[in-house]
Amino acid sequence: MLLDDGLWRVLLDPELLRAQLRSRHHRPRLAVRRRALRRRQPGHHLRRDSRRPDGQGLQEDVRARARDRLLPDLPLLHRRHAVAERGGRHGAVHHPDRPGARLARPDPVGLPASRPGEHALHGLGDLPADQQPARHRGRDLRAGRIVDAHEPDIRRGVPALLDHDRRLALPRGGAALPHRVAHHRGRLGEVEVSGFPAIRSLQDIERIEETPLGARLSTRDVYRTLTETAGRFGKRTAILDLPEGGQGKPRRWNYNQALAAITRTANLLHEAGQGAPVGYLLPNLAETHFVLWGAAAGAGAAPVNPLLNAHAIADILDAVGARAVVVDGADPALAEKIREVRARLGRPLTVIAVRGVPQGEDWIDYAADMQTRPGDRLAFELARDTGRIAAYFHTGGTTGSPKVAQQTHANQTAMAWMLRCALDLSEKDVVFTGLPLFHANAAILTGLAPLAAGATLVLGGPSGFRNKALLDRFWSLVQTHGVTVFSGVPTIYASLLDRPVGEADVSSLRYGVVGAAPMPVSVFTRFEAATGIKILELYGMTESTCVSTCNPRDGERRVGSIGLRMPYHQVKVAILDETGAYERDARPGEVGVLALKGETVIPGYRQADKNRDLFLPGGWLNSGDLARFDADGYVWLTGRAKDLIIRGGHNIDPGMIENALSRHEAVELAAAVGQPDAYAGEVPVAYVVLREGAEVSEADLMAFAKTEVDERPAVPKAIRIIAEMPVTAVGKIFKPALREDAAVHAAREALEGAGLTGLDVTARTEKQRGLVVRVSGLTDENERAVAGALADFAFAWERA
Repeated sequence: MLLDDGLWRVLLDPELLRAQLRSRHHRPRLAVRRRALRRRQPGHHLRRDSRRPDGQGLQEDVRARARDRLLPDLPLLHRRHAVAERGGRHGAVHHPDRPGARLARPDPVGLPASRPGEHALHGLGDLPADQQPARHRGRDLRAGRIVDAHEPDIRRGVPALLDHDRRLALPRGGAALPHRVAHHRGRLGEVEVSGFPAIRSLQDIERIEETPLGARLSTRDVYRTLTETAGRFGKRTAILDLPEGGQGKPRRWNYNQALAAITRTANLLHEAGQGAPVGYLLPNLAETHFVLWGAAAGAGAAPVNPLLNAHAIADILDAVGARAVVVDGADPALAEKIREVRARLGRPLTVIAVRGVPQGEDWIDYAADMQTRPGDRLAFELARDTGRIAAYFHTGGTTGSPKVAQQTHANQTAMAWMLRCALDLSEKDVVFTGLPLFHANAAILTGLAPLAAGATLVLGGPSGFRNKALLDRFWSLVQTHGVTVFSGVPTIYASLLDRPVGEADVSSLRYGVVGAAPMPVSVFTRFEAATGIKILELYGMTESTCVSTCNPRDGERRVGSIGLRMPYHQVKVAILDETGAYERDARPGEVGVLALKGETVIPGYRQADKNRDLFLPGGWLNSGDLARFDADGYVWLTGRAKDLIIRGGHNIDPGMIENALSRHEAVELAAAVGQPDAYAGEVPVAYVVLREGAEVSEADLMAFAKTEVDERPAVPKAIRIIAEMPVTAVGKIFKPALREDAAVHAAREALEGAGLTGLDVTARTEKQRGLVVRVSGLTDENERAVAGALADFAFAWERA
């Protein structure tokens, strides 16, 4: 793969390059490494190389260009531009992920020898040592800080500076800059241009897709991906594992150590699990990553929420055929659960415990076993089928048995690359994990993707964001560890709003990523205003491996939208009939069901009976979410199909009510559900949690809703202030609990209206019958009256 002479002239000729940059409205920026820049002595210019046939030396600086539009023949987005040392060898452009991919240079570049210990800058306009900027606007330059080269306190015309690792600091986005070549003791000098192309619009995504995804992936196997990363970044920190609540000294693994731990774990799990998938019930620990990726090397991992009851855990392990499970030995509640799970399975189940084995249990001690396993090789043959399952993530499970989504190695490696591109992840990033690692968001977005990029993971303690102490320390942890990216659900952002940044330096944070549920517009705007941190709202499902759409990092982030489709991922809105059958594609602006297709969409659930209606014709995944497209390709969620409130045949989007109430200054969280109604079928009601210290009455909120909710039928019949919103283990608002509470209110009102008092009313959701109201305290005399009072409701009722 060679560059022609014309393109090299553009790269090496200052005037031609300036013309290219001006034509793209480029504005140089300097990315400065974490520690303050060391002051350097003035360097030397490139000098005449007598070995060149024409006797002329290169007087221009070497130019590097990372954009695809300037290097069209190189479809690789992380490039290393290496300049040959003295000796006349050709320089080359290498891609760290693709050994052997290189561009031959037509001419060698000679470098002057340097004295031992000398670190030189080469090129025109070197700054004297006393002018090297180590501070900007009175602040130390930290990792990820972007400093505009045209700022008045930064000398113009200085395109790049040596960092403390004796490499050039270049823009994260990979923009072209004239740069100087650093060398040390006459050895090969390297300029690493890392970063993905800018994503501002759908057209940028389409430009990225001009190169097939297969050309960007060196492997489609998770274990091989991690092996390659360790080969590139072996001594860099891979994982920092914080104690509970984020307080205390973290445990640390570099990439070599992490890969060895994954390999040892893979060998243990393959033997203990007898070649079958392995389940785990673990909090957020480094060992959880070792188990997740170690099991993926074999027959696959089955992450399980430890808070599920024994019946649901047994269903999941049975569905995947697990013969071994890894548990947290420090969790006293798990021992009894595991005994019940074993009894329900009716077959042998090997139990492996991290953090110690409880007394009297026949479990394998993970830490002790690791000492006996090889960490430099797998004890079994690594399969080459990229369609094999890497992980079995359970989803749903609020009623009946959970569905188990099967993610393949091809799904996960494609998703990892897509996330690296969407978030511009590199080895310089520090990614914080606070969501649970039994969920795809934490495992892939803040797990595999940054690990594949060589970034550092900071695990925020075993309980993660569920521990309020971690939220209290969050901003100081960002400063301490230089966190650049974190992911949370809307409830986390709302909680952080009650914890001011204060004196903490959070300038390292590039993005806060939000997903799992729509972010209320008021929380979005208040958070950005209070912290100055950019929020990227995205959307995804376990069934699409993690993320399907994301607001563009370099373009317009439309508040309330879930953004543009991910590169190499297809998204459309489909119109279905009343039976759920596909009719046609929706027009722009028309609301329909969001459908997904691409290399990250799973092949199906483990349980074949749950795949019915999962796919639309043509292999499109039916997300079950309602959405619309705007004219620029942004996707806007309008609700969940099953969350629609149907009032007398009129469909009401609960998001309309929730967004309106979230605009009230006293409201932290709002959720709207349908309350059973004898006449209309359902009427909207809302539940709100107030901000800390706020005071407002339900009547005041009702008056506010009447002026703010756009549709009259959508104005809630009642607004109830509650102390805490019910949420799932990953922080999503758990609406079934709210619907049950609404049903209880509806039943009580009907009974009291019929003169029936002193009765106890409860509700629950069943798999077969749906919502069921139970009434206790009945007598033979009033049972018929109760039946009459509840007869017109759609829910079933029974005597308790």
